Amino acid sequence: MKVKPSGYSSVEFSDACLLQYLERPDTPYCTQEVALEGVWEKYNNNHGLVISNPTPDGTDHDVIQAFSHWTHYVTDGQMVVVDCQGVFNKSKNAFLLTDPALHC
Repeated sequence: MKVKPSGYSSVEFSDACLLQYLERPDTPYCTQEVALEGVWEKYNNNHGLVISNPTPDGTDHDVIQAFSHWTHYVTDGQMVVVDCQGVFNKSKNAFLLTDPALHC
């Protein structure tokens, strides 16, 4: 479901790949993402911290906090996405996030 008021930044997540090392003992797994370009920021964490400072270019983080709240609302309080961190892409007007925590 996509819900975003016009004029506000988008919230996106980077793609992740699952890798299996076939040549290593027990063929372990790992995940991999592309390196994000831009200024890395933490927007909230999984202990209740909310970082409300704007991005270096002045973009407000409120959309990230609204996204976390929205995930709690649309799951009827069953889940919430927190530990939001990543970069802001000004040309796309989008926050690109990685490595979220899902509380259930």
